[in-house]
Amino acid sequence: MISNKEAAQKAIEYLENFYDETKNILLEEVELTDDNKFWLITLSYDSKLPMSALDIAVGKNNRSYKIFEVSTTKGEVKSMKIRKI
Repeated sequence: MISNKEAAQKAIEYLENFYDETKNILLEEVELTDDNKFWLITLSYDSKLPMSALDIAVGKNNRSYKIFEVSTTKGEVKSMKIRKI
């Protein structure tokens, strides 16, 4: 079984290879599924999307969040999904 740290590194590498110029990547959450088959890794990074005046007024930050499903046996990223906050 790969460690949670190794799974997080695999998720970061996947994100960096998938998107150009990801900046300020942060590890937000780590969870092992009940069946021990996958690490669920949540990462955040600076988004390039423009913010509306309302977003700025309510104090919303300009970060995007993704959750990665990483195999505990092979360390392969099986999925990447948008993580709603």
